[in-house]
Amino acid sequence: MQNDGLRIFNNKVKEEVYLERSSKQTIPVDNILPFIPIVAVYGLDAMGIQGKNNFRDRTMILGISGLIMGVLFLLLKVFRMK
Repeated sequence: MQNDGLRIFNNKVKEEVYLERSSKQTIPVDNILPFIPIVAVYGLDAMGIQGKNNFRDRTMILGISGLIMGVLFLLLKVFRMK
């Protein structure tokens, strides 16, 4: 950034975001995201909205997709730390 005013504004925004995030006890999104598909699939089924797959197929698809997602998240976190 070449503009001093913009650089100062950017630093102030970063400070505010850091202070706001550190002052509250929050749950990281990474901890919630893996459960959203599970809640959606079985929650919709519990509400009476049937999918095209039976219970066994849904469970297998969720398991495989959860495994793939878990491996990808792990790889992203490992490579991000390097």
